Amino acid sequence: MLGLLAAHLLLATLIEPLPLQPFWTGPTPRVIAHRGGRGLWPENTLYAFQHVAALSADVLEMDLRRTADGDIVALHDEAVARTTD
Repeated sequence: MLGLLAAHLLLATLIEPLPLQPFWTGPTPRVIAHRGGRGLWPENTLYAFQHVAALSADVLEMDLRRTADGDIVALHDEAVARTTD
């Protein structure tokens, strides 16, 4: 454990922090559409993403997962039970 901590501290001293990106240094507050506007539309859906884009939100946050067969889907939960019938 001590070796891992020492390695982490050594790396922390060698790595320079990334400069702030222009987006994060601009005016605030920012509108972030969590899961594509959860509560307004079905979350993590193309329908929600299109509607939140029309509202000119600053950030579209979505959750991506890989399915058992290797496809990538926009889904927050590990299973579809909460968001489907």
